[in-house]
Amino acid sequence: MRLIYYPLIFIAVFLPLIEKPRLAFPEEEAVRPKIHLNLEQAVDLAFRNNRTLMFSGDSVQISQYGLESAKSEFEIQPVPTGGIAYDSEAGGLQQNYGMDVTKKLKEGTIVGTGLTTSISSTQKASDLNFSITQPLLRGFGRSIVTNSLVDAERSTVTTQRFYELTKEGLAVDVIRQYYEIIKQQKIFEINETALKREKIVLESAKARLAVGLASRLDVSRAEIQVQQAEESLINAKQNLGNVQDSFKVLLNLPVNADLELVPEIDYPPLGVVESEAIATSMNYRLDLIEASDQIWDTKRDLKVAKNNILPGLDLVLGYTLSGAGDTVGSSFDLKDSGILIGFQTSATNLNRKRERASYKTAQINVVSRQRAYNLLVDTIIREVRDGIRTLENRYKNIPIQKKALDEAKSGLDVANERYKRNLADNFDIVNAETSLLRAEVGHITAITDYIVEHVRFRKTVGTLTEKPEILLRRHEL
Repeated sequence: MRLIYYPLIFIAVFLPLIEKPRLAFPEEEAVRPKIHLNLEQAVDLAFRNNRTLMFSGDSVQISQYGLESAKSEFEIQPVPTGGIAYDSEAGGLQQNYGMDVTKKLKEGTIVGTGLTTSISSTQKASDLNFSITQPLLRGFGRSIVTNSLVDAERSTVTTQRFYELTKEGLAVDVIRQYYEIIKQQKIFEINETALKREKIVLESAKARLAVGLASRLDVSRAEIQVQQAEESLINAKQNLGNVQDSFKVLLNLPVNADLELVPEIDYPPLGVVESEAIATSMNYRLDLIEASDQIWDTKRDLKVAKNNILPGLDLVLGYTLSGAGDTVGSSFDLKDSGILIGFQTSATNLNRKRERASYKTAQINVVSRQRAYNLLVDTIIREVRDGIRTLENRYKNIPIQKKALDEAKSGLDVANERYKRNLADNFDIVNAETSLLRAEVGHITAITDYIVEHVRFRKTVGTLTEKPEILLRRHEL
């Protein structure tokens, strides 16, 4: 009985912990979503789903909050005041309550008003103040006062421009990977067809060997071709899967989804005029427009730096109405008044070395930004010219590859016919098959390369995506 007892305990304790095997029924398998896209749908989906573009969109939103913060400097600023303390000499509590309201104008003027009520055990008093403060030296002028606001406005435009540039780069990536999938799909199909042809050649060689019309070398040669075709097909399938997965990640799609793309391989005509392309790029390249505005920014900074050298001197005007009484209500009988006219200065280091150094730095920045702008102009012109040359080469390569494809097809037909008539062995067929495979791949590659290069060229001249009009405006220098 003891020999049976311990095994029973083992079964009772550990059997529930052992995972039971489950049969995989079709209805329990994970559903693989099927996604069918054309090129326009793919680009639109990337604009909505791509995570890198979302990060750029976050920067745009953050800059909007920064603009709201900068605008608040010129809004009405209500500030409640108050306090309570015990005064032993007065023998009671001292209370102060009030509200100050100020508004800064874009010319630098600060207008303010305030009402204060003081309550003690002996007296209640109220003051109504009106004040105007106007900077006369440092901080004088609309362009100086609003500089931080303009900085915030420029920041929003800059982030929007970089967002659009990110969209353009994303569009190029989407289109490039789209056509890479089309190309790899076509290469996969070409290799499938090639494998079928090689198997037919192999069977033919075996049949001819059986009747003495072929040698063992013919069969061996055909077997090697079949093996190479199978290996090429495996590699083509792997390459297709790799580019499809990369494309899914780019569009933020499920990686396990079955992806089907519409094979849009119609390519546009060349039709590019160098002078027109360069002129278009000068007007539509957002990075160039931004570089121009950055020159304008440095000139603003130069003006502010020059103003900061001046000492702080403000004109102050004030008018006060006062009242006092035994009750809070009677203290609002404002019978007394007073006028204040004066000047005030802020603490100023008279040597102004730091401010003068900032001014000299701002002068250098203006020259540096202008130099960077000129360099970018030359770079864009070079990119346009280089893009035209590349585009022309891609375009001319298409009929060359088409001619090579036609010749390869004709060569295979001739090789097959000579082989059937026992005028040659299958060595000519093997060479013709290889030539046809290369020609088919070369032809589809030439077409997709031209289409992608045409898209890149549109990005180079700045016309790939439609841009908001406000981003194309530049400040006058």
